[in-house]
Amino acid sequence: MEFLQSRVFRGWPAEPSPLNIETGQQKLNGREFTVLEFDSQQHVRLAVWILPDAKGPLELRILGASDWDEFAKGAIQESDRNVAWFVPRGVGPHAWNPDPRKQTQIRRRFYLLGQSLDGMQVYDVASVAIAAAVTDPRIARSGWESGFTGDVGDSGATGDCRHCGPAQRRG
Repeated sequence: MEFLQSRVFRGWPAEPSPLNIETGQQKLNGREFTVLEFDSQQHVRLAVWILPDAKGPLELRILGASDWDEFAKGAIQESDRNVAWFVPRGVGPHAWNPDPRKQTQIRRRFYLLGQSLDGMQVYDVASVAIAAAVTDPRIARSGWESGFTGDVGDSGATGDCRHCGPAQRRG
């Protein structure tokens, strides 16, 4: 992990900013969700959608652009598991200007800061795990079961992974 932090995630903030967690309810295509909003970084406000009647461990689904479109239209896969849906920066409701020139400019700004969009999206995933564990006692008891599905931004990240539980922190 040291190698990854020194080479790949070097642009992550040295000190995490306050999460400023707020919860609320939102109706999306006839379903009621608990929405957990938090600051992944200063000026980067993100949200995770959780079904309020869910019990037991939650599965975190990271949504890419195409996954978000399906989720927003109400195409939610029914599951016998409890699911929370998360969209990192630059995707879905947090998407930036889609103009290709603007996208290039945004990526260049990340590089000038010693970061990449993909690296900061990973930071967002770590932040959502912490924010949810602090807020939701079901997560604090059981930890996350996380599955990467779809595309995260343009990175094409796929495969299965287990993500950090509440005892692990950024850094």
